[in-house]
Amino acid sequence: EADPDNAQAYAWKACTLGQAMIRGYTDKPMQEIMPEFKNLMSSALSIDPNDFECHRLQCAVNKMMGDMKSALEHGKKAYDLNPNDPRMLDRDGNCLVKIDNVDEGLKHLHKALELDPIPQGAATSCARYDALTVGYFCKEDFEKCISWGEKIQYMEASSWLTILYSVSKNDEISKVKDHNIYKKYESNFK
Repeated sequence: EADPDNAQAYAWKACTLGQAMIRGYTDKPMQEIMPEFKNLMSSALSIDPNDFECHRLQCAVNKMMGDMKSALEHGKKAYDLNPNDPRMLDRDGNCLVKIDNVDEGLKHLHKALELDPIPQGAATSCARYDALTVGYFCKEDFEKCISWGEKIQYMEASSWLTILYSVSKNDEISKVKDHNIYKKYESNFK
């Protein structure tokens, strides 16, 4: 309200709402927050349809909501505006490997890792390794999927299952339980 022509102010207010919801700082349900969120992002993009940060945040939200087509659209716009931002390389790369162009997505993910191995707000490179694990899984290069997955220190169940599936594609399924990834995380996911 202090600067009604500042597109990023609207985008960051929307981001703050989303983070508050995800991190449990508000009791408001998603159905209650989403209309305000959408209005804020709509305002941001109407004020400045060429703002990299607005498209980056819209990409992230669309990805979180499962709208990969819109995430890719905003990801490409943000990437075109700022092709060397590791946050955007990561987001766009994640979208590309899942729905559009695996090889191009992997290039983006590798460049994000090279430019910023430990993403802002993180303590490890696990998110970058996880993205590459998924990327190589989507490419059906199971050997590289396993290799990148083995670098992840703090594993989510979905990553663990992706890696174990890749192990089963490279070896007999009966040997999955013998793999070090299975043994290392088995107790976490029972």
